[in-house]
Amino acid sequence: MKKALYFVVGIMAILSFSLVAAQSGLPGAGWESGQQIQNIGSGPANIIFTAYGTDGTSYDCGTSSGVAIGASVNVQTANCTGVSAGFVGSAVVSADQEIAAIVNVNNRTVSTAAGQYKGTDGASTATTVNFPLVKADFAGRTTTFYVQNAGSTAADITATFNTGPLNGATTTRSHTYSAVPANSMVVVSAADASVPAGELGSLTVSSANALAGSSLEHETTATSGSNLQASRGFTPADEATTVYCPLYRKSHTPNGFSTGAQVQNVGSGPTDVTFTFGSYSDTQTVDAGKSFTFFAGSIAGIANGSVGSASITS
Repeated sequence: MKKALYFVVGIMAILSFSLVAAQSGLPGAGWESGQQIQNIGSGPANIIFTAYGTDGTSYDCGTSSGVAIGASVNVQTANCTGVSAGFVGSAVVSADQEIAAIVNVNNRTVSTAAGQYKGTDGASTATTVNFPLVKADFAGRTTTFYVQNAGSTAADITATFNTGPLNGATTTRSHTYSAVPANSMVVVSAADASVPAGELGSLTVSSANALAGSSLEHETTATSGSNLQASRGFTPADEATTVYCPLYRKSHTPNGFSTGAQVQNVGSGPTDVTFTFGSYSDTQTVDAGKSFTFFAGSIAGIANGSVGSASITS
């Protein structure tokens, strides 16, 4: 039985055309991606990697045959047949054994930015994908989203943003991307839904087809991006009434690092969300689809220099 993983192969090779750079959403040039795929099955694996452009065109990236149990292979999108500089797209990896994969997006040829996220197993795709954190040029940071149609036919994808000032009143704005081809992805930007600069909040994407998604947080503007944060979108398989934050800190180390824990209500109605860090506890009511930020730097009840773990329940 073949297993499949879905993921955006991101902003690949040198962004030699301004149109591609604008579509990618990342600042500067030199962005590329590589994929590391591991055989976690019980026998040798035959791994097939296929890339897809945003127009639905497929690109053969080859087959890795007889990959040993526990071993991994690296696929550079630049080596896929027919892929040219400036490619932005998605990929489907299939195998005859269980596999796991991570994607590394970086601009190592020109700067120091890099971010990694895990691929989405075919069984974990869903018609709704949630992203607890959206930044629209908030404190000079912006989040760009990459949402893949994991179905077998073209489908509309709707992005619904709930944003506002930090933990303030939010406004709901939506944008629909029409007829996204099967296996292809669309770049989702808060600007597409006319979200004003300076706001933050959450995003929910939905479709009649199953979806997979990832997000990249980056500097809003930069000649060459110097840092990047990457994550995978949340599907129902990831959601729970209790979540744990293994690392949470306030003004920790000489650099003064502080943590922000972003929690999104993925239910159908308002819910009370309780954040606990040591002896400190705070409960907030969060409306459906919206999020709240428990930012250590703004919490007077947590002492400077604190470091530990936190939990969030609803």
